[in-house]
Amino acid sequence: MTSSASSLNSIQWESLDIDTTGLKKARWDVVNIIQWLTRIANSFVDETTSEKRVVLEFQPKDAAFITQSFSNGITLEMQLPSLELQFAENGRLMPHVFDPEDHSPAEAEAWLLVELLHRGIDRSKFKKMLPYDIPDLLSGDAEKYSPKSHLKGLTEIVKWLRNASSVLELANRRFAAKKHRIICSPRTLELTCLSDPRSNQSAIGFSLGDVASPAPFFFKGEMSKNRLVDKKSNSILTAAQLLASRNPADAVMDFVRAKSE
Repeated sequence: MTSSASSLNSIQWESLDIDTTGLKKARWDVVNIIQWLTRIANSFVDETTSEKRVVLEFQPKDAAFITQSFSNGITLEMQLPSLELQFAENGRLMPHVFDPEDHSPAEAEAWLLVELLHRGIDRSKFKKMLPYDIPDLLSGDAEKYSPKSHLKGLTEIVKWLRNASSVLELANRRFAAKKHRIICSPRTLELTCLSDPRSNQSAIGFSLGDVASPAPFFFKGEMSKNRLVDKKSNSILTAAQLLASRNPADAVMDFVRAKSE
């Protein structure tokens, strides 16, 4: 399928393919490693609740998930498709990188604790337990990460996330003049770009897939108090519908326009 652009010339839409099995395996790699960002954020970000602490930002240009800042401008990010972890200070990436390939969760934790020590951050505040439950995550020394074995799926995930970010940013501009960040729930890997985090309004979002719908999809729902999207009464635009369309970007825009009708 060739790349296409919206009639509004606002969506940067990359050509997509879909291999549900490959995407599912790659998504599981992302879920496993992004939880280190959750652990760091839940331990050190200065917010009143864990739900607010662990909200991440997705930066499509760098294909990176980033924590909110803590300890005077420090952030931790995970870069796709390598899933490498790297600290930044006031937006400047630091030279020490953790490549998860052929490394265990225990080694990832050790790297994090050393990096915290180097920055004078109290490691005793680090909480390994997640503020939510995700069954069967890799742990300890017995298992090792292997993102390279799912590199094709991870590369496809980058395309999906960048396409989704372009759609969400455009949808946001339709309802608010200000530019807002693309935010991510690390528990579900759902992206949203909300016009006003303080109001209870409808919102559009993107998911890389879940148990009920393993392939990626766009969705609409109501914004909940924790700034994420409640999909109880949502409508969905599936990957299959997009890839069957002659012009996926226009199909997405029709979905976005229907939001206000």
